[in-house]
Amino acid sequence: MIAPSPPQENSSNQAIWRVLGSLRNYGLISLGALLSLLLLTVVYAVTPQLFRWGIDEGIAKRDLQIVLYSAAWMVVAAIARGVFSFGESYLAEAVSQGVAYDLRNKIFSKIQNLSFSYHDQSQTSQLLTRVTSDIELVRTFIGTSLIQVIAGVVTLVVVAVLLLLMNWN
Repeated sequence: MIAPSPPQENSSNQAIWRVLGSLRNYGLISLGALLSLLLLTVVYAVTPQLFRWGIDEGIAKRDLQIVLYSAAWMVVAAIARGVFSFGESYLAEAVSQGVAYDLRNKIFSKIQNLSFSYHDQSQTSQLLTRVTSDIELVRTFIGTSLIQVIAGVVTLVVVAVLLLLMNWN
């Protein structure tokens, strides 16, 4: 009996893992972007709870002090959302620009070491256009798409936990 061969990963999966591997050079900045994203998600999840507290405990029971505390905490939450949103965007962009810079240098080094016959056969304009386009796509993926996917998963988990905590029945 012949043992089945292990499944071969297709080239797009390999490319994604290679791009994600390049994030290792920017571990601290990536961690900062992820931490900002997590804190931003927590602040977004806490804001409706502040509204609920202000309405249920403050307005419904006519307690002005709780309404004022709720309003003050909402202002703090709004400021925190701005700070964490800026931090996440800034750090994600820094990582994506760094990865793009590294890729450009690697590709330049590779192209520079190719034989003269390769450069005679290929059109330089097509080569430069493809390299520029591909690197920009990688940069966009790291700077926005990857962060959005992670944000969606984290938001789903946080909302599910909050819903379970609010009403387990």
